[in-house]
Amino acid sequence: MQFSRVVEVYDKIEATTKRLEMTDLLVGLLRGTPKEELDKVVYLTQGRIHPDYEGIELGLAEKMVIRVLAHATGLEDTRVARMWKEKGDLGLVAEEAIGARRQKPLETTPLTIAKVYENLDAIARETGEGSQDRKIRLLSDLLGNATPREAKYIVRMVVGQMRLGGSTRLRRHLRRNRIGTASSGRTTSRRTSVRSRASSHPPASRASRRST
Repeated sequence: MQFSRVVEVYDKIEATTKRLEMTDLLVGLLRGTPKEELDKVVYLTQGRIHPDYEGIELGLAEKMVIRVLAHATGLEDTRVARMWKEKGDLGLVAEEAIGARRQKPLETTPLTIAKVYENLDAIARETGEGSQDRKIRLLSDLLGNATPREAKYIVRMVVGQMRLGGSTRLRRHLRRNRIGTASSGRTTSRRTSVRSRASSHPPASRASRRST
């Protein structure tokens, strides 16, 4: 699934203040997502990579992201930092910087959900000596192939500022429909177990109750 399809929905959600419209857009996104990529779309939409209880977070420092943006666009660090100070949103800075980049790659590969998730997951797991450089390379790889709009959301994800208006309603929808989270799987299993136990012990017949 192309990342651009998800970004189109994100832009529509960001452009509306109507709660029902946000919910409809999110539900439509989930229904149009292949089953094997549903969990990835759910987590990315919430600005996460894994469930909270796993303790694996992105949360790159803003200064590191500024370095990556400068490297990916050919702009000076000071200019990118000044843009951040003016806009107060590194996602918007990324959108403008990628759109105006001086160093445009000769070839780009359209980003997929799988590619974005894979790189962000690797960034979140990187630790130890040299991990900062590896994180920079992984993020540069994404931004080098990203459109300006894609870059906006990728950067918001890595700094933990996704702030998508319908994310709370998304979690409610997931709980209601039991999809996309590990906890939903446990809930479904519990319900299945209860049904199994109930079917193995059918209620006594009326005749049996009368005889007692």
